[in-house]
Amino acid sequence: MVRKRLKSDHTPSIVANERSEAEAFTCSSCKRRFNDLNQIEQHITQIHYGLAKINEETNGEYTQSEMLKAFVNALKSVKVLKCWNENCGKSYKSALGFRTHLSMCGKSDEELLQTCEICKRKLKFVSMKAHMRTHESQGSDNENSEAEIIVPNDVGNGKSRRRSALNSSDSDSCHGDDNVIEEIAIKPNKAKIKDKIPPQKSFSSLEMENKKKKLFKLLKDYIKSPSLRKTSEMKLKWEVNENNEKFAKCPIEGCNQKYTTRQGLAYHFQRCGIPCFLSCKLCEFKVETERSSMINHLLSLHQKELPPLDSNLVACLLGQRRPHVSKCRGKQAWFINTKTEAIDFYTKHYKKEVLTALLPRKDIWIPLSEEEYSMYVPEAKISPFFKITTIESDWQNLHLFDCIASNDHLTCFVGGAVWSAAWCPLPLEFSNKCQYIAVATCKNSDAIHPLNHLETEKGLLQIWDCGLLNKEFSKQPLPRFSLGIAHNYGVIWDLEWCPGGTSWQPFNKSCTTNILPRLGLLALACGDGIVRILSIPHPSSLINDTKIYRCEPVVILDPPGTGPAGGHYSTICRCLSWRKTDEQKLIAAGFGNGVVAVWDLVTISPLLVIHKTSSQTILRPKYSWNAHGALINDLKWLPYSSQLTVVTASFDRCLKLWDLEDLSNHPHYVDESNWQASNYVIFKDVGYLNWAPNSLTAHRGCVWDIALSDWVNAEISVDSGGEAVIFTNFVIRHDSKHGRRKPMEKLPFYRLKLEELPEQEKKTTSERNDNTESQQSLINVNWTINREKPLQRSYSDMVKTYGVIFHDIPLDFVKIQEKEIKRIRSAMDMQYQRLSDYPLSSLTKVEWNPNKSSYNWVLTAGQSGFMRISCIKIADS
Repeated sequence: MVRKRLKSDHTPSIVANERSEAEAFTCSSCKRRFNDLNQIEQHITQIHYGLAKINEETNGEYTQSEMLKAFVNALKSVKVLKCWNENCGKSYKSALGFRTHLSMCGKSDEELLQTCEICKRKLKFVSMKAHMRTHESQGSDNENSEAEIIVPNDVGNGKSRRRSALNSSDSDSCHGDDNVIEEIAIKPNKAKIKDKIPPQKSFSSLEMENKKKKLFKLLKDYIKSPSLRKTSEMKLKWEVNENNEKFAKCPIEGCNQKYTTRQGLAYHFQRCGIPCFLSCKLCEFKVETERSSMINHLLSLHQKELPPLDSNLVACLLGQRRPHVSKCRGKQAWFINTKTEAIDFYTKHYKKEVLTALLPRKDIWIPLSEEEYSMYVPEAKISPFFKITTIESDWQNLHLFDCIASNDHLTCFVGGAVWSAAWCPLPLEFSNKCQYIAVATCKNSDAIHPLNHLETEKGLLQIWDCGLLNKEFSKQPLPRFSLGIAHNYGVIWDLEWCPGGTSWQPFNKSCTTNILPRLGLLALACGDGIVRILSIPHPSSLINDTKIYRCEPVVILDPPGTGPAGGHYSTICRCLSWRKTDEQKLIAAGFGNGVVAVWDLVTISPLLVIHKTSSQTILRPKYSWNAHGALINDLKWLPYSSQLTVVTASFDRCLKLWDLEDLSNHPHYVDESNWQASNYVIFKDVGYLNWAPNSLTAHRGCVWDIALSDWVNAEISVDSGGEAVIFTNFVIRHDSKHGRRKPMEKLPFYRLKLEELPEQEKKTTSERNDNTESQQSLINVNWTINREKPLQRSYSDMVKTYGVIFHDIPLDFVKIQEKEIKRIRSAMDMQYQRLSDYPLSSLTKVEWNPNKSSYNWVLTAGQSGFMRISCIKIADS
């Protein structure tokens, strides 16, 4: 009797019912007869690969899944599947590849094309399934996504626009109407789904690589790997060079590669001259031998056709993906939409007004009389003589707090040298509000300020109203001085607005209570060694004839080491940084003795709160440590991270990275770093890679400040020679070795040039003629002042002899003179200033506007007392 076999889902051939040994078995495909059941089953498996039946007239029809199961079962015995077509003869080792080949073998290109019923696009039928899923996903996204953004009739045709249309118009040009109010109706479905997703576990690089290998093995039937040569075919012939070192050449004809190890030559021999691509068998997608890219492709587009996978493997890979990143061909660089990243960051971290308890009060803002505030205003009441190249006029000057407009620039005179200035940030939704600038000036421009001793110099902190700014330049209204804050804190070395501390309520002039409407929270790094936070009211809410006030800070941050047990000597506070995440409750500051301190503004610990009233709080630092051996020039928080990480740069020529959870000073160093909100930070030790150092921006003079924009890929730097330079395509490259910037990306912004005034020219010439022997033929190339002229060591002597010329550049960067572009490419061709002169042309501060509606405006200021607000014509793409 023949053994009874049960029908199985894993066996595609149909097993006949129990029969006698004398009865014959017939193959339905080739009609061959067998007397033994085992023989016919073996025949169907090895010859027809399971696509035949026993004692049936026809083979019947098989579904795609049945064919795949039959081929998988056949591969267990035959190992290779060969095409039955006589003119083909191709062989496959994977069931999926063989099934795809059978559906295409013997057909013309026209027969392989199918037309999509939705978009009428013609595609190969192997790609039609993935193409239809894109339509399904788009349809489900439209049904389950957030409600469309309805925009009022801003174009006059009465039609509304969808979110995609808004994004398109907003990204094509920066000249759109930002005053349109967007009404967003958000459905709660998306939030519910997010709540169900468990938090992803972080994996090390070794664990991630092992998991990728496991996934690649599970999906190898869907991936076509390159056919590599066998190492057994490699014939080695060792030779000896002049240094008695053994080497072997590649045996492939035309290849001259040399290797000193058998393993290195074997790896090269397998791939020499062979295009090493991984191909998807479900579609025509190809990628260089990068397993992660192919796995991401299969999981994204062909997940329904894949076998069941371990959810932990898939979750770990999907959790490590980088959003908003696209890979560029050629240079293999990572580019990110800067504006999109900025909007996402602002929406996530600046959702509401923070530190609402720190409000301005009427009783602490005391107006000053003219006699009182005269001790605080800058001594220079009239600006140096100046010219602007885009305006045809003679030498002119401005009175204190006056302003003049030219092409793309607004020039104001603030009275003294500027070392700190900042734009007041606005909430993302408020684009139709006036914008303000805080500027700290020195009262006496000739005063010398030590960097390691305390000082209590009087000064004036200025608040300027710039009006309603948009992306188009307008000469009216001009910026105006709206509020002055008299202080005796010494030089304000640094100041910064709280990113989320600006007012979210509409301004109302009729204020009947003691609480004033808040413009923002302003932190000051003072020359007396203390960090102060001022709650600035709207200038219009201070109803008084005078514009200059005295006020008390709402928060005083004591430096570390104060008190009877203090171990640090007091010194100036040089810099500060407000943490942009975590509701901006942490603020860090660097001091002249190399100490860094961090304060928690919302702490209630009695160990940290020294004194607290309804109007003022005094705090001790939460963290403090000796970061450097000299003055700290700057420090910044890591913007995109939940970790407490700070980078510090010091006068001791060191740059250090600090994790506040572990402040031990490890014996490591960092070669290069930069925080940019829209890019990933890359650290590479170039000492072992033989790479030449590449400066971010090259100047001939001292670079006093650089500024990076959160909204556009651009960087501006200013120096002591009066040069302002812009990099218009600043992107951190994924491949730092080959991602070099083009010379055209470094463009001139504007520059200051000093020229001798007409009234003093004859007098200076006669003085020079009397001393011709001591002033003989000195080199005068690209100096702001002729080196043969006598030294001018004070501000008063300099402004009596020289005037300032603003060489402006068209800020659409289209009509720039060729000689100016060539000059700016080389640092040795840029301007340079005599070190013994008063630095009248020096530019010391540059700041990008942080607000969405006017991010193309730039603030620059310097030692001459001029502050310029410039509008750059930027078209996003």
